[in-house]
Amino acid sequence: MRRALRENRALIIRSIVTAALLAGGASARQDVLTGNYDNYRTNADLNETVLHPSGLDPSSFGKLFTLSVDGQIYAQPLYQQNVTIDGKGAHNVVFVATTHNSVYAFDADSPAPPLW
Repeated sequence: MRRALRENRALIIRSIVTAALLAGGASARQDVLTGNYDNYRTNADLNETVLHPSGLDPSSFGKLFTLSVDGQIYAQPLYQQNVTIDGKGAHNVVFVATTHNSVYAFDADSPAPPLW
């Protein structure tokens, strides 16, 4: 059970990091404020112009870091750039909710402890 939970957390955290990566470079970032990119749940980012096979370098594309949470995550992590957190300044933030009724706000750009 513990191994399955660790593997699920690792998978979810990879999803979080992937969400941040898919947001692209600083000029191409896009907020992901609803599950599956839009209210129609298409899973399609029709505005994506940066990610394509010829533009991906395996040496610089992949998992950036791992973050821990207190349970499994079934909902899609959401991403918003330039969020001001009281006492902590502005951050690009990934929001995740767990099955333990916890909600986390992580800095999407660094492996720091949760912002809240």
